[in-house]
Amino acid sequence: MSAQANTSTLYTHMTIITLNGKREILLDGAILVTGTRISAIGKNETLTKSRLPLDTIIAPFEGRIVIPGLINTYSNLAQSLLRGLVEDLPLHSWVYDAIWPLEASYDVDDRFENVVRVVGES
Repeated sequence: MSAQANTSTLYTHMTIITLNGKREILLDGAILVTGTRISAIGKNETLTKSRLPLDTIIAPFEGRIVIPGLINTYSNLAQSLLRGLVEDLPLHSWVYDAIWPLEASYDVDDRFENVVRVVGES
């Protein structure tokens, strides 16, 4: 999302899970980010017609689901390149007999390269 303090970006046409008191889900939502902060969340129609800061960047997010403010601190980026490997195994065997032994063989450079490739896919 936007990094400069004076930059505004309006992310449009996404599904937003608000996690507010009503647990609303906006099916055609928009999020306005000013600098590094979320400054507005609402229906796409409402926010696109509102007074936006000059030079606001419009970024379509069709087909995406967003949970504003959620920071996911858990990921298996290093495992992502192993998707589809020995899928026919039960979960326990897949993890203990296939995935973890492969991960144990990674060095720091292998992990870094995996993360770069997986993040590049997104």
